[in-house]
Amino acid sequence: MLIEIWERMRGYDKWISVEARVYSASEIRKKLGKRYQISPENRFSSELLFWRDLDGEAHFGPFVNHETSSLYQLLEDESIEIRYNPAKPDSY
Repeated sequence: MLIEIWERMRGYDKWISVEARVYSASEIRKKLGKRYQISPENRFSSELLFWRDLDGEAHFGPFVNHETSSLYQLLEDESIEIRYNPAKPDSY
């Protein structure tokens, strides 16, 4: 109940749900080619989330997976549902 209130207050309830996949930075480079640059902070992440927005544009960002997370067993090429900000699709 509290999480729903918090999401509405922050506007997260209006964010769009999509399926994202876990990939390594090198795999992202292979999939997207040279036209997509991986930022310095993402270049050193061992895993990245990759998704496409409603327009089909590719997005990716760091995926930090801590031992205490329920996502700890998520492996490369597995998927997870995320929500992204339609006004800023790189925000998830």
